[in-house]
Amino acid sequence: MAEDITKTADVAVMPGGWAGVRGGVLQALQGSKGYYAALIISGLLLLAAVAAGLHAKYIGTMYAYGASREVPWGILISTYVFFVVTSTGLCLVSAIGHVFGVKDFMPIAKRPYFCRL
Repeated sequence: MAEDITKTADVAVMPGGWAGVRGGVLQALQGSKGYYAALIISGLLLLAAVAAGLHAKYIGTMYAYGASREVPWGILISTYVFFVVTSTGLCLVSAIGHVFGVKDFMPIAKRPYFCRL
């Protein structure tokens, strides 16, 4: 009885079982040179972002973000505005495609759903 439950759980969660996971990992490792270049660049950008965050924490966030007692928001307000405007633009692109039925926007109308959140 217990074997039947584990077999059912493996099929429901992972259709190929652990062999499917191993095959997926091996398939990901057989990427092209462009894939590996993009992976290395992404890793370097992540490392630079972590280093910049640690540096800002070390020198003080008030100095790093250009904030003071008089202007407490500094660079953070421009970042907030960037994300708000980007989200609004993505909502408009999605609405033009779906609500108004403009066929030119239909190929990209579903992508903004994920990006605007």
